[in-house]
Parts: sequence; C-alpha cells; structure tokens
Amino acid sequence: MNSKSKSEKFRRLTTTALVTGVLPYIYTPIIPFITDPASPYEAYFHNFVTVIIYSYIAVSLSLTAAAIVCGGIDLMRIKTGLRSNKGKGLDIAGIILGSIGILFVLYVFIIVILQQIGTIPMPD
Repeated sequence: MNSKSKSEKFRRLTTTALVTGVLPYIYTPIIPFITDPASPYEAYFHNFVTVIIYSYIAVSLSLTAAAIVCGGIDLMRIKTGLRSNKGKGLDIAGIILGSIGILFVLYVFIIVILQQIGTIPMPD
C-alpha cells in the first residue's frame, strides 16, 4: 500500500468517537421493555431491574464520555495540523451524540433516584 491510500482511511480515534457515541442509543429502547410491569418480559427481569438500570447508567456514561474525549482529542489534532480534515464531521457527530447521551443518562439517573427515595411512585 502506498502512503496516499493509507492517509485516506479514517483514523481509529474518529471511528471510536462515532461508535461509542452511537452504542448507548442501540440498547436504550430495550430498557422500557424490561422495567414496564405490563411487559411480558418484566417477569423474567423483575428481580434484576435495579441492577440492569444502574449498569445501563454506568455503561452509557462511560461510552458517552469516551465519545466526547476521543472526538475532542482528534479535533485538537486536526486544529493543530497534525492530521488532515478527513473525519472531522465524524468527530463532531461523536461529540454531539456523547453530549446528548450524557444528558439523557443523567435524566434517567435522576428519575431512578427520585423513585428510590419515594418522591415519584414506582409503577405497579
């Protein structure tokens, strides 16, 4: 392979920023099926709902933080001229998805804490 084709590929940091920004959104729609009492799947996961929610929060926070950090590092490398502009849009998309993901996970965390202390009633 020559150096030109090698430089045209997306960098690992760019790809990591986008993938870790998207991953939390893939398994987020599963959570209501597990926690909803009317769901047929709730009977299987009833004893593990708290563990599932807290592990979802921990994994999602770590993935979204990784998206923001990787995208930020790669954007700084582009800004200083160490890298080409290829992948800049993917870095920005990873940062935006990570930021929205952190806001959503913090919202879920607040709802879970309020349910735990009894301010918001748990669904029957």
